[in-house]
Amino acid sequence: MAEGLTGYRVYRNGDLIATIPFAFQTYLTDMEFARDVDVEYCVTAVYGDEESEPVCVTATITGVNEAGNDGITLSPNPTNSQVTVMGKSLRRAEVVNMLGQHVISVSGDGDELQIDMASLPSGVYFIEIADAEGKRCVKKVMKE
Repeated sequence: MAEGLTGYRVYRNGDLIATIPFAFQTYLTDMEFARDVDVEYCVTAVYGDEESEPVCVTATITGVNEAGNDGITLSPNPTNSQVTVMGKSLRRAEVVNMLGQHVISVSGDGDELQIDMASLPSGVYFIEIADAEGKRCVKKVMKE
């Protein structure tokens, strides 16, 4: 008899790229991509030692926001504690770890948001940033 849902597995072109433990995470940010190349992503549900049939989609990245084009900067990067997000009309910044888990969320109303990352372990994180118009971008930050 199969156990309840324990997580998900994500495959890119047949290769396992992530194992996501079941919690509240339902997405993955794949930063290893090539522009204008078809990529097949498949997701399976894991029930103990058993895995469901995959659900697959083919995606082609046709454009990427290059650093600086969105007017948002992080400083300092790398950091050992505080990070300042600077841009126009910022509303929210969420720190996401390499497992896709949201570990810090900061809200505000202005051109600067402060994020205290001192309690996080060293590693690479992504900061999902949204402004007043609903525009979103993702920045990478290194925590020392």
